[in-house]
Amino acid sequence: MEAFCLHREISKQKVGFSKLANFAKVGLDYPTTSLVSTRSTIKKDRETVKRFLMAYSEAVDRLFRDKELAMKVIGKWTRTEDRETLESSYEYATNFIERPPRLPYKAIETILGQAAETDPRARGRKADEFLDPSIYNELEKSGYFKSLGQ
Repeated sequence: MEAFCLHREISKQKVGFSKLANFAKVGLDYPTTSLVSTRSTIKKDRETVKRFLMAYSEAVDRLFRDKELAMKVIGKWTRTEDRETLESSYEYATNFIERPPRLPYKAIETILGQAAETDPRARGRKADEFLDPSIYNELEKSGYFKSLGQ
């Protein structure tokens, strides 16, 4: 899905549409790539969730270390060989995908603030209520994220 949307964005730019804002460059912390699970899945199948986060982190590390492979994968899933589109897509992806991943506390607070303007259920809610940092913290403490790419 992300690659499909990305390909559409590049196509829009080619026909003259312009980007209104680049969240990464204007400093707006907004969730762009989200890894989501239910609390019950984390509790019931913690090891699978941990392995998924590890695999995702390795893939992101590879994205940044091997541009040609990344563009080949982008091309496969967007069904394009156009070098300009592939270059732009790679640049777009590496602008907002974080290496290593981090917990999006500030981004969740941004969303809650926006939601609170129209939905009273969001008022007073905190990002901590929606995040389970235990697996991330375990990997961070073990040095896993620092070991990537070495």
